[in-house]
Amino acid sequence: MLILVITLMTVATTLIGALPTYARAGAVAPWLLTFLRVLQGLSASGEFGGAVSVMTEFAPPGRRGLYGPGSRSPWRWGC
Repeated sequence: MLILVITLMTVATTLIGALPTYARAGAVAPWLLTFLRVLQGLSASGEFGGAVSVMTEFAPPGRRGLYGPGSRSPWRWGC
């Protein structure tokens, strides 16, 4: 599931970079941008939970308690 979420974020971000301008596509451009930003938001929330599991699984022995909550810390710091 985490690979699917990361792929979704990657595809949405790439497509945002390739979006046509308003002058070229008209009123469709802002709608496409809004749709792709929603996909980014959904995939970011999916990555958040999966990242904790991955970091905890691959942490060195005896360091899981430090690595697991470490992925949530930047959200508290305002990043």
